[in-house]
Amino acid sequence: MSAAELRESIRKATLTLKFTPVMMGSAYKNKGVQLLLDGVASYLPNPTEVTNEGLDQNKKEEKFAIKSDPKAPLLV
Repeated sequence: MSAAELRESIRKATLTLKFTPVMMGSAYKNKGVQLLLDGVASYLPNPTEVTNEGLDQNKKEEKFAIKSDPKAPLLV
């Protein structure tokens, strides 16, 4: 199995919530920090790849979809 195939498999399993990648390091001596950042970029979904939901406090916490649009107003 190649490294690319392994990364792809980890990403698929992570996106389907069947796998949780774990990385260890120390910010104190900057050990493993870049590995963690690379892992976040490689394995976790970006906001446009998932459905984000919020709870409307004015409607008895009714669920609603949150759009990933940088130009949209902030939710409070």
